[in-house]
Amino acid sequence: MFKQILGIAVIIFLLFSCKNKKSDIEIVEQHESALNDIMNEPDIIPNVIYESFSEDAFDFFQVTEYEEVPKEIYDILFGMEEKYLNGRFTEILFIHKVNFGVPDGDNYIVLWKEQISYDRGYRKEIYLYSISDKIEKRFRLFTGLQDEAPSFNISIMENIPGIHIGDIGASVFDCNGDGKDKLFSYGFYGRGNWIHVFGYNEEKDEIVDYCDEFRVVIIGNNREYTPVEFTYYKKRNGFKVFSLLKSSMPPVNPINDYYAYYFFAWNRETKQYENIGEYLVDEIGNEYENRYNIHDYDIEHFIARIHVESLSNMEALINLEEITANHVGGRSFQATMMAENDESYYGSIFDFDSEGKYLYRIWDGGSKSR
Repeated sequence: MFKQILGIAVIIFLLFSCKNKKSDIEIVEQHESALNDIMNEPDIIPNVIYESFSEDAFDFFQVTEYEEVPKEIYDILFGMEEKYLNGRFTEILFIHKVNFGVPDGDNYIVLWKEQISYDRGYRKEIYLYSISDKIEKRFRLFTGLQDEAPSFNISIMENIPGIHIGDIGASVFDCNGDGKDKLFSYGFYGRGNWIHVFGYNEEKDEIVDYCDEFRVVIIGNNREYTPVEFTYYKKRNGFKVFSLLKSSMPPVNPINDYYAYYFFAWNRETKQYENIGEYLVDEIGNEYENRYNIHDYDIEHFIARIHVESLSNMEALINLEEITANHVGGRSFQATMMAENDESYYGSIFDFDSEGKYLYRIWDGGSKSR
């Protein structure tokens, strides 16, 4: 009898023990599933609430220290490149070991002085190399003319971290936190000032531009606004750009009527930097949200908006007067215009809605256009 009772007790204990272990396994699986959801969370794309995504801020200014470039590397570069570059490159102005992830050798960034012609002088070229006992791979990254950069009363590289390359407005560092170096560079062209972020794409075995030409603006004789600064905003790593964003919605915090800082964050899915909106931070560094109120601005603001959002380079705005709004809560303006080709005058009405969006232009005769 005692043995029967003992046997029943053992069976009951084993049943409860198995149930508890099953419960423990289910709990662990739930935690693992939640962890996988977090690790596989896609990067934020435009038109969503960016606060739902969070990443740790990292130190942009932390630069990996490399040993001095060996003399053998110089010998390999001069020995092999003299033939490949047809003797155009006469001098190495800068060289530094880097980590772009290019395989088959150590990576080096090199700034060459290139002789264009005896009457045109020279320019500077940045090349990326993978070198073992010979040059395994080479990529041309950037061309900079000797006299292309405008003069500045501020240092445009002041807020750009990394290894600054000579005096051409370029720097090497890991700007998106993936452990690989990139080349940040300004481009000062006749059609505007731009920025690029070049990196190595292992799948394509080529250099790609992660910025797709973002335009920056440098205004005024004092050039008082630093064009680019790498920072942390809306729980994203990236950089703010002083720019003019041509769109139907103006900035909330305009500088010089229409310019503002916009923030570009890294998107892991598209492998591109994306504009996530205007950079709104107060004087003590606190982020804030604000909405554009069309009734907060004077007529000078709308003159600037009309120039940016509507006018062609073949016409001039002579006069602007506010009239009764054509849309509830919005604002409308009557303009006197002049055609620059024949100096003839004509009228136009510019309409904005209650949210501040530029709607359209009404020409003499009643036709509408953007």
